[in-house]
Amino acid sequence: NKVKDISNDGLQVAVITFEEELANVAGQFNDTLEKSQNELETRKNETRSRQPIKNTKKTCRYCAKRPEASSGGSCKVCKEKEEKGKLAKCRLFNKYIKNTHDCSIPTELSHLGESIGALVIDGNMMGRLFQQTSTPAEYTYKSHTFKTKFDKILEDSITTFLDQEENLNLVKHRKEGIDYLGIDVLYAGGDDVLILMNAKAVIQFASHLIENVSEEFMFKKKFYDTTTFENPTVTISCGIAIADNSFPIYFLLDAAREMESSAKKEFRQNTSTDDYNIIKIPKGAMSVTAVNSAMPEKDHISFVFPHDLKDLEQLSRIFDIAFYREKSRTLISDLVTCGNSKHEYLNLIKYMYSSVQRKSDSINIDDCEWMADTLCNDNLLSASRMIIPHLLHGEGE
Repeated sequence: NKVKDISNDGLQVAVITFEEELANVAGQFNDTLEKSQNELETRKNETRSRQPIKNTKKTCRYCAKRPEASSGGSCKVCKEKEEKGKLAKCRLFNKYIKNTHDCSIPTELSHLGESIGALVIDGNMMGRLFQQTSTPAEYTYKSHTFKTKFDKILEDSITTFLDQEENLNLVKHRKEGIDYLGIDVLYAGGDDVLILMNAKAVIQFASHLIENVSEEFMFKKKFYDTTTFENPTVTISCGIAIADNSFPIYFLLDAAREMESSAKKEFRQNTSTDDYNIIKIPKGAMSVTAVNSAMPEKDHISFVFPHDLKDLEQLSRIFDIAFYREKSRTLISDLVTCGNSKHEYLNLIKYMYSSVQRKSDSINIDDCEWMADTLCNDNLLSASRMIIPHLLHGEGE
């Protein structure tokens, strides 16, 4: 009844009780937990009768189910959801983002950036943490301890990331003369996190968080021969979808969830067993896609840490050139628009080296090297062509 009152009769709650031997609860807690979950699902799916909705000329503009009850065109339930949502969002923002760096808090998608990135985060192989759990108290303690530590890692990762000026400049977005901090934590529950942020910084932040989580949960053992064994006990997979800020958010989140599943798949495929029969797991994984329509493309790029760290660093370097070296924007344009044949790649490289010989101000020998490396790396080239047009959106490119 309290839930119904708080939600203006918009929500109901299912409660189940059952008898169980104390020995079963203590010795077979996983079975007891599974039984309770099954009974709860059965109770939730039971058919219930409700009062029919009266005919009305004006229905809620949000749910289109209940009568309009406010000047804003919403019903009592949706109005309550909106007010509670604003309060919860503010609390969540203040919990994880301690310093706004004199920027305004974003309240609309357009405040995050011209292009936004949806970042979906989930833990890998988390069941291992609870394999030896035998009692409800132990399960609760482990869950609470892990959540507290993970929340702290997320908060510290955001803080240290924004404290670096080059990262802060990527996150900031100026709209109508106001600087907004283009990052917003929409949900954080244990190892499940959803973040929306400026697309210019989303890949760099995901990489930063993956490294921090793996390091904080790293198992280290030093042997007598001075060798050290390291293996992370907790890692995360990140799914990233990038799109224009006017793109339907539902499809963007759906694409990000698909990328998170793709990252988990890449993570599992890169898990191996060493000569001592010890499972060696990567530090984490990330999959990225960019979407342009309501039917997202299947193209994506994946990075597994630390195996693909070199490619990721090279991609970040390309981003830096695109953002900060205006004279080199033509290089980025050539990289994105170059044809797909080896012959066209070779012609572009030859043109660049000849430009160096002509002492062009916009091209140097280092540019020739990273362009050649990128053109010879199919994975890196695909990522650049897919992502860069979105990141330069709104900058005259």
